[in-house]
Amino acid sequence: MKGRAYPFPINLETVNAFFDEQLTEDNIASFLEAKAAPFYTDSPANFEDAALASLGQELYEGFFKGYTNKQWGRDPKDIPASVFRRLPIHFKKDSNVFHHKRQGQPREGYTKLVEKILAHENIQLENGRRFSRTAPTDEFRHLFYSGPLDEFFDYSYGRLPYRTLRFEHEVRRGTFQDCGTVNYCDEEIPYTRIFEHKHFSPWESFPEETVITYEYSHDCSGNDRPYYPIHLSGQNSLYEKYVARAKEETRTSFVGRLGTFRYIDMDRAIEEALLAAETTVSCLTNGTAIPTFFHN
Repeated sequence: MKGRAYPFPINLETVNAFFDEQLTEDNIASFLEAKAAPFYTDSPANFEDAALASLGQELYEGFFKGYTNKQWGRDPKDIPASVFRRLPIHFKKDSNVFHHKRQGQPREGYTKLVEKILAHENIQLENGRRFSRTAPTDEFRHLFYSGPLDEFFDYSYGRLPYRTLRFEHEVRRGTFQDCGTVNYCDEEIPYTRIFEHKHFSPWESFPEETVITYEYSHDCSGNDRPYYPIHLSGQNSLYEKYVARAKEETRTSFVGRLGTFRYIDMDRAIEEALLAAETTVSCLTNGTAIPTFFHN
């Protein structure tokens, strides 16, 4: 931010560097409470209210306001408070977003992981064919749909709003940055963040070159790949229409980010997929109805 790198999410080290303070774990909470006091509310109505009520104006404008405008293409006042709550605030030197007991990624990468899943004898994969709800499905007992919820119903009520991403890759020499991901909070910088991929697999050896990726966010049009569902404060009537329609589909379950139109992390998406499998086996065994939506 403003040409200077800070640890993120917001933590003790971030606050000390930003305000040029010498706070400790004992007094950082009271310091931030004083910053947030003029804006405090126990029921924030939107992203901006939640950020101001937690951190105060300086940190909000420095780290969140411009970045949120770029990421979502919307004023933070129109974004739900729940989006702000996805990021923790630490009162010690801790830059972790997650605190799961185990964190990692497949040693051979996600491509190899998916290839091994698809190689199972009970899985048949058809590429290059668009899904059609009107296609004959008599050979299947149940359908699990993980595509866009509105596309399933041929956009009969209109398109749900999504943000999509554009990536630009560069090959450089040496090391470009000190960690895998650096967010760029200044609104005048067009990209939201830069990745340097070699930081994600430190067990591998690399030549002199390094690969970096610039990420740009923009609204999703008809030919784009949807990434982030946009839930605007008090403006979810279109989504609710599709949910009501989906609940009438007794032979279909809607799963994943796109199928349930939710902004969830990868670990939760995988957890819900496992839950869907376990629940379905139980329902088929007991002769009970399979749920329409899988929310954990």
